[in-house]
Amino acid sequence: MKDWTTGDPRLLLTACRACGTTRYLPRETCPSCGSRDANVLEAAGTGRCVAATRVHVGVTDGPVDLVLVELDEDAVVMGRTAGPVEPGDLVRADFVRHGDALVPIFSRESNT
Repeated sequence: MKDWTTGDPRLLLTACRACGTTRYLPRETCPSCGSRDANVLEAAGTGRCVAATRVHVGVTDGPVDLVLVELDEDAVVMGRTAGPVEPGDLVRADFVRHGDALVPIFSRESNT
């Protein structure tokens, strides 16, 4: 399966078949139980913001707003935001072109 890193607008997760731990970013073994038996699944792209920050990249570049999102599938991902997002907000990932790359951008779905 392909994901946003290869131009397909989706987030892929790895779910351990032995213990059920779900994680973002592929690994050879499960960080919880060490099993190599895993299943790749597509995330819905929705979740809850658990942390938000603003990073100043350089003197001439504007700030970049970043969030940590616990997806509905229990994996945590980091991404950029489109507009104000605060911890506790429900968010959804959309995919936009940034130069030649496709990137996930999280937006607030509703106030909580």
